Amino acid sequence: VVTACSASARQDSTEPTPTPTPTPTPTPDEPGTPPPAGTPSGTPPSTAIQPPPTPSRPPPVCPSLQIKAPDAVTAGQSGRITLVVTDPGGVRTYNWTVSAGSIESGQGTTTISVGTRGLGGGSVTATVELGGLPIECTTRTASATFLVGA
Repeated sequence: VVTACSASARQDSTEPTPTPTPTPTPTPDEPGTPPPAGTPSGTPPSTAIQPPPTPSRPPPVCPSLQIKAPDAVTAGQSGRITLVVTDPGGVRTYNWTVSAGSIESGQGTTTISVGTRGLGGGSVTATVELGGLPIECTTRTASATFLVGA
C-alpha cells in the first residue's frame, strides 16, 4: 500500500524491497558507445598547437631541348649548331663539348661554331649540358651529330 503525502512519498510494505541491478557502464571501445561529453567524436580535445600548413609550391618548369645542326659540312668549314630551349626562364649556363674538331666560338651561349679542319670523312657530335635547372628536371643534356665531307 502506498500513501501519498503532499511533499514526499512514503512506501509501506511488508515485502522486502528488491535491490536494483546495476547497469554496466560501456567502455569507450565498445561499439555504440556515445562519445564522452564535450567531445565531438569521442576524441579528446587537442591541446597541441598545430603548425600552419606549408604552402605548396607549383612543380618546376623544366625546359625541353632541341639542337639544330647541319646534316653535313665540308672539311675545313665551320658547322653552326644551335640549341633551342623552350621556356628557358631563369639563369641557365650552357657548357658545350665536341667529339672532334674544336669550338671556335659561342661556348657558354645557345649557339656554337665548330671547326672541322682535318676531319674529312668523319663526323662531329656536339653535346650541351644546361646548368641552373631545378633538381627535379632530369633532362639536362642534348646532342647532335653532323657529317664532315672530304
